[in-house]
Amino acid sequence: MDTVGEQGPFLLVAHSYGGLVARTAATLRPDEVAGMVLVDATSPLVLAPGSPYPDAAEPWPGERGPTDISAVPDLVGNGPDMGSAPVVVLQAGIWDDDSPLAFSDTGEADWEAWQRQAATLSRNAVHGVVVDAGHMIPMHNPDAVVAATTAAAASSRNGNAAMGECPAALGETGVTCPQSQTG
Repeated sequence: MDTVGEQGPFLLVAHSYGGLVARTAATLRPDEVAGMVLVDATSPLVLAPGSPYPDAAEPWPGERGPTDISAVPDLVGNGPDMGSAPVVVLQAGIWDDDSPLAFSDTGEADWEAWQRQAATLSRNAVHGVVVDAGHMIPMHNPDAVVAATTAAAASSRNGNAAMGECPAALGETGVTCPQSQTG
């Protein structure tokens, strides 16, 4: 964003692998991040030493060549600590072949645990399950992503006002909130 002259702070909205990017950006430039919306986002814990997914730390293919993500766990750990900045975590309600750990017998339980953990990044967090969507939430239920982004943006604009247990706009898009933190 510096390169194109945009001024922060920014609300980061990240899907899947983008979760690693967003969490790294928030760790490296906390003053530039106003909040996050993590959409069935990959956790740095999938890459941590002792993870049951050693292949996850291999360089990820990309349009411009492989991306080495092996340093992310050391840099980010379980964080970043977002304080009271808004964080909305949207988790897929349907475990499908697009799910990043679908190949693993424990992948679904691990992924769910990592989504719950992401909802602890802030004291002002909401964890929602998009009941009718698989991993590709932005395609299956884009309204849920818009509602989550709108809730986080409104909180940020209002001094990190508490988003509540489950913002009504999320419920209107088929999201249920099994856990959240506010305050």
